[in-house]
Amino acid sequence: EGQAILSSLKIYPNPSSGLFTIKFATFQLQNIRISVSDLVGRLVYTHEYGSINGIFESALDLGDVSSGVYTVNIHIGDYSFHRRVLVK
Repeated sequence: EGQAILSSLKIYPNPSSGLFTIKFATFQLQNIRISVSDLVGRLVYTHEYGSINGIFESALDLGDVSSGVYTVNIHIGDYSFHRRVLVK
């Protein structure tokens, strides 16, 4: 399942002014948590979405952070995925 989630994972637009869309598919009921950290490791955003099955799509608003590169950490059940995004 991890590979299937990974192939469906999209974060766009990237780069952005701070507003991103995260989209992926799960194939069984999974707890979803998304966090974002800067390159030093400071947490700038975290949200628990509860249990999701199927297509997940959510806006991620990082408009209050400084310009730079951030790591989006997506925890789906026992799987973790990490993507870098650029805030302009």
